[in-house]
Amino acid sequence: MFESATSSSLAKWASSYTYIPHKGSFTFSAERSGCYRSKIYRIQGQVFADTTLSDTFSLNGGTVQIGSLSFGAAAVTNSYAKIIPTVDIPNAQANFGINTTFQMAGNTLTGVLPCSLNMYVPEEIEITNRNCCEYGISKSSDLIITWNADASNNEGVYIVFAYDGPLSNQLNSSLSAISLKVSQWVNDNGSYTIPNGAFSSFPVGGQVTILIMRGNIGYGITSIGEKYKFEAYTSATHHDHLIN
Repeated sequence: MFESATSSSLAKWASSYTYIPHKGSFTFSAERSGCYRSKIYRIQGQVFADTTLSDTFSLNGGTVQIGSLSFGAAAVTNSYAKIIPTVDIPNAQANFGINTTFQMAGNTLTGVLPCSLNMYVPEEIEITNRNCCEYGISKSSDLIITWNADASNNEGVYIVFAYDGPLSNQLNSSLSAISLKVSQWVNDNGSYTIPNGAFSSFPVGGQVTILIMRGNIGYGITSIGEKYKFEAYTSATHHDHLIN
């Protein structure tokens, strides 16, 4: 059965992994969105003084490297946040579907020690049975979603089907402004069917989104046992509307 999703998709995906106290985290992602499958590659991250992650400012952890991609901390905030430019996209794409090395160089001025790990990053995911010519999802039928399976991914695929209340209400004031979501973890075998009963409360005419994602989480450990979390995921979305 589908379960109700009460948190953001990324947080829900990450929460499925056992929490381990850490002094900072970095996220590397490839996000495919919309009819024309536009993609954004990005990295985000912060380093803190302790494992409470509650500091009001970040520490500079030195250069962060993912495969052949390198990133430095921002000059003022010390945060790591960057949309990967077009010239580096081939290097970003090369990190998916393989075992990739993640490294933080460390910084003697801030006392941050270096760490690294090697982990499998699943292939970039794509919804394969939805396009602009198939606009309209029937509320009276089960919803079949297919994607490019990754036989090397043992972490599964996270699927979300969501009703966008604010957008739907903006386009049609008779529709509820309250958003609804259903979600499920499934095996990465390339296909899953959402029973129409799972979204029976979604109103006809409402704006809906299918999101699928897969990824991996690992921890780099310093020479004194401090841990830094590295996340890598790939996601794809399809925006649509609900019909009878």
